[in-house]
Amino acid sequence: MSRIDAPLLDSMNIRFFNQLSFDTPQLHHFISRMGISMAPVCACIFFYHGFVTVRPFRTLSLGILCKPSDWQLSSLSQLYNSALSPLPTLEHLEIHNCRKYWEDDTESIQWLDLLRLFPSLKDFRPIREIVSTCCTCSERAR
Repeated sequence: MSRIDAPLLDSMNIRFFNQLSFDTPQLHHFISRMGISMAPVCACIFFYHGFVTVRPFRTLSLGILCKPSDWQLSSLSQLYNSALSPLPTLEHLEIHNCRKYWEDDTESIQWLDLLRLFPSLKDFRPIREIVSTCCTCSERAR
């Protein structure tokens, strides 16, 4: 992947199986050559029953297949650190809970670890309704 240029790629969905460590240094280089600005202003995270998806750009979606909510949070933080970090320009973040039930096995430090990845965050919106689009980011992309 590190040698592929894809500036005309319209959209990309990447799914990872849950693992203890995400080591994807070449993915960052590939994404930067997709013609996507690596300076997003807005991102959305969707928590589902069997996976978690982050959409930092309108055309890119990264997902991790795992069920427990605490695994989803820690895996998401690891993936961001490996493939997308740093994203210092991100100002708006929406968290969508698309799970029927949220297990209360997450610790506050896991949420803090995730939010620390976005030092410029000004607007944080946890959304409980089940929606399939990122409302704020869709509006800002227009």
